[in-house]
Amino acid sequence: MELVFADSGVSDSELERAGWTALLDVVRLGDAPVVVLPNDNQLSCEPGLQVELRAQLAVAGATVMVMPTRARLAAVKTTHEG
Repeated sequence: MELVFADSGVSDSELERAGWTALLDVVRLGDAPVVVLPNDNQLSCEPGLQVELRAQLAVAGATVMVMPTRARLAAVKTTHEG
């Protein structure tokens, strides 16, 4: 990981967040074509807001990748073995 952006102490229902704004600024520069998230809840716990924030990243030029959970990794392993 090259850069980490966080909004500690800010409600995840807020659209105006310093870390979020900084992330979008870097993505718009073309320096961060891929944004990696531990899970979608890192954007927001609200599904509608997750969609909005993912759309903002797409418009800025980023591809979003969510890190696989152990359950997803186990399902992929089972699929490939079966």
